Amino acid sequence: MNTPPPSPRLRDAAVVLPLLGLFLLMPPMIRLFVAKHDIAGVPLIVAYLFGVWVVLIACAALLARGIARSNRTAGPTRDDDEDRDAAG
Repeated sequence: MNTPPPSPRLRDAAVVLPLLGLFLLMPPMIRLFVAKHDIAGVPLIVAYLFGVWVVLIACAALLARGIARSNRTAGPTRDDDEDRDAAG
């Protein structure tokens, strides 16, 4: 059974999200947050790394939910109809 592809916007977001994560976790970006500042007693760099990590996980979960929803609402594909016609 062939599942329909997700919408182009979701597919593009699925490609961009890992690239954005890679960019945000590269040493030049991380070095921007090396400072003597603390956020609630946590060094700024640690808060940045965990913040990026949490945001990437949340975005990936939302993206996966959107892709699953688009696959459910897409309905049967043309291949499914041909399989039914051949069987019946």
